[in-house]
This record gives sequence, structure tokens and C-alpha cells, in this order.
Amino acid sequence: MSTLRNKVQLIGNLGQTPEIKVLDSGNKLAKFSIATTDRYKNKQGELVNDTQWHNIIAWGKNRRHCRAVRSKREPNRC
Repeated sequence: MSTLRNKVQLIGNLGQTPEIKVLDSGNKLAKFSIATTDRYKNKQGELVNDTQWHNIIAWGKNRRHCRAVRSKREPNRC
């Protein structure tokens, strides 16, 4: 049996401070959103800001890393 792993790195701005939840099993997770913005010029030469929001749920060691993220004003990596 093979194990499939995906790795995604989002660099952007937090929508809110990560919310830590404790499940009935005792496991913890962090929930938050990150906005990423792609800036480019369109065919008319106008600057376009294309912002996309990503809803994140982090578990295990990823959750522990995200717990340290506190500021909505600074770019964050998670």
C-alpha cells in the first residue's frame, strides 16, 4: 500500500487569529483563513489584484506551528 502525501505552502495574510479546537477524542486542530493575492497587468495595462481566500484546518504538527501565528497584519506562512 502506498502513502500519498501532498505539500502546499500558502503565503498570505490571515483573515482572523487561528482558532484552536479540542475534539472529543482529545485531538486538537487550528481553523483560520488566509488571503493570497496575485497582482498582474491585464491586456489594457491596468493593474489587477486577484485575491483568493483559503479556509484552512491544520492538524498535528501543522496545528502546533500555526498556533504560533498571531498577527493578521504580517504575511504568514502555514
